[in-house]
Amino acid sequence: MIFLIFCVLCIPIIQLIGGWCMRYHTPKKINSWIGYRTTNATKNADTWKLANQYCGKLWLMIGTVSLILSAIISFSCLFFSKKIAAILIPGMISVQTLVLLLTIPFVEAKLKRENTSHDKN
Repeated sequence: MIFLIFCVLCIPIIQLIGGWCMRYHTPKKINSWIGYRTTNATKNADTWKLANQYCGKLWLMIGTVSLILSAIISFSCLFFSKKIAAILIPGMISVQTLVLLLTIPFVEAKLKRENTSHDKN
């Protein structure tokens, strides 16, 4: 049970660390191994920086909320039956992963808005 709680808390902690790195230490050059990498994000240095910093900002906000909620729910699982905890913990991991993936459309929309505003100028 403790191991599962540790796993649940690892996702938001990793999200916070990744968000901080992307937001405040964006890789200087576009690369294929670290950072927010989509076709739109890797068009040029400006979109690369914008995408990584915006994704980092989202991950910091979402990671903070996720860590607080995950900690509350995880530690309350210690008082539930093992059957309920066996359902809740994988469910929480699934929700955390889904929320993490749902940041992609928001970053892509931000890139599209920025490209549209740059095209008009």
